[in-house]
Amino acid sequence: MGRRAKLSSPPAVPDGASSSTMQAAKKVPTLNTAYNAGLLHSIAGEWNPNIKGVFSRVGMEEMCKIKDMGNNNRIFSMSLLARIDPKTMKMDMGDGDYIEVNSREVAKCLGLNPCGRKIDIPGGACLVDRERLLENLHAILETNMARTCKIPVVRVKKIIQNASKVAIVGAEKEKMMVACTIIAASLFLLPRGAHPKIANELLPMLAEPNQISDYDFCDYVVEGLREGAAKLREDLLHEPAQLSLQGCLVVPQIIFCDYHEHRMEGDARCCHSLG
Repeated sequence: MGRRAKLSSPPAVPDGASSSTMQAAKKVPTLNTAYNAGLLHSIAGEWNPNIKGVFSRVGMEEMCKIKDMGNNNRIFSMSLLARIDPKTMKMDMGDGDYIEVNSREVAKCLGLNPCGRKIDIPGGACLVDRERLLENLHAILETNMARTCKIPVVRVKKIIQNASKVAIVGAEKEKMMVACTIIAASLFLLPRGAHPKIANELLPMLAEPNQISDYDFCDYVVEGLREGAAKLREDLLHEPAQLSLQGCLVVPQIIFCDYHEHRMEGDARCCHSLG
């Protein structure tokens, strides 16, 4: 039987400090995130079996097995993201053990294939040919929008919802492959900010719909969590009133809960020091 995390009583209030003062000092900032497993679940669900085939073509068939996990606890997610050292990607399990959040762990959590071409996050921030790639994306998705406009993720959601219920073939197949990848990446694998948006680094990949499955989404999730952990640490230094959480927030939750529920002494995947 797995070991459960030990519960402890809250620390006593120091002499001379009222409970209201302590609560004010520990006030949690307003937490925002674009992470949304529920929307991905509704899109990849049983309502249109053809969409499952599309997710399979881009190497994300496991996304169709995601169950509705309800609302995400943002305070819990923030505490777990803060446990990740962005330099080493080792996550503090709370009792002297650390687990490295790497592609192998992400593959265990999400069922994705941990290999393929790297999605370069730093390079995506300053794409030289961004305008051309954005134009190409508008053409694939048939948005009927100005080619220089950013494409709202809500528009992509509607494209998927209007997909054929009979067969997805030809140009529509490529359009759906791109649209499903956008939804999975923007809301689940590496959401950023308070509202979902199409990341620059995805544009080169989306320009080649039939090669999307060649990319390593496990590494993408790891680098997204690294970016999110580093940003969180930096933001917390300034005691902000609001914070944005980014990255696939369910991955740290699965790793942490799995460790405390099922860990055996001497588990080989645990690092017993930061060295």
